[in-house]
Amino acid sequence: MSDILLCERIDDHVHVLTLNRPEQLNAMTAELCAALHVELDRLAADRSCRAIIVTGAGRGFCAGVDLRGYVRPRATTGSIPHGTALETRSTCHVWSTSSG
Repeated sequence: MSDILLCERIDDHVHVLTLNRPEQLNAMTAELCAALHVELDRLAADRSCRAIIVTGAGRGFCAGVDLRGYVRPRATTGSIPHGTALETRSTCHVWSTSSG
């Protein structure tokens, strides 16, 4: 898990995931979305987890998609222009699990 997503177990059955990009109002990047998917998959497999709270660090929960987080750096061959969006997937699923 990276520093852009913090995970805390606040109870035997409750976890808090905190989007940790307060300078950008926690705007979603490909890296943050991938970290969310990894952590949510891990928690989905945890039979003791019954609730997941998703929150944001700082003054905003999530400002939306940070398009700068979905571009490839300048190609050395020049074949892909700088700033060309290569992926626009930003869907992150949040769910809770129960033992019943």
